Amino acid sequence: DFLVVDTRTYPVRSVSEPEKDKTMRGAKDGFVETLIFNTAMIRRRVRDAQLRMEYYQIGESSKVDVAICFLDGKCNKKSLEILRKRLKSVNLKGISMTQQALSEVICPTFFLNPFPKIKYTERPDYASACLLEGRVLLIMDNSPTVMIFPTSFADFTKEANDYYFPPLTASYIRATRQMISVITVLLTPIFLLLINNPSY
Repeated sequence: DFLVVDTRTYPVRSVSEPEKDKTMRGAKDGFVETLIFNTAMIRRRVRDAQLRMEYYQIGESSKVDVAICFLDGKCNKKSLEILRKRLKSVNLKGISMTQQALSEVICPTFFLNPFPKIKYTERPDYASACLLEGRVLLIMDNSPTVMIFPTSFADFTKEANDYYFPPLTASYIRATRQMISVITVLLTPIFLLLINNPSY
């Protein structure tokens, strides 16, 4: 069954390119705040019969629609099961303003591990590429960003532009980006130490 949305009575934002996630060669559309449109943009790019969408409602009062998107037989089954269990166990009064409350329940942060555990994107092409790599997407109504599971530190140095360059060029750019990130983390405390203690 198809759900027809009358934009005259239910105004929606244009699916224009995200302001903070632009690419030089990529598509110029982006996710919006409507779950139906976001899932449709993924289905438009991934027309595999194994594409699955599982729908849940989060929040006792808000009852926000959430969809788990994955490729059956290709995604990480362990991550998928963990995500399903944690979504079913969510006990929130309402979640109408931000994804942060949901992400804290799904992947709680610890003091000893300050690194983010979830990657976000506003680009349907990047989300579709992650889907084909075996990742699991979590799409939330009223939010133009999609959560990507599982993720690692290396994923945060990957950008949508990398998919539009030849493999050698993209690998070089990504390696340079990772090296700069590591150097920045290591040199910043050394630089601050030298400034505060000139005797060193």
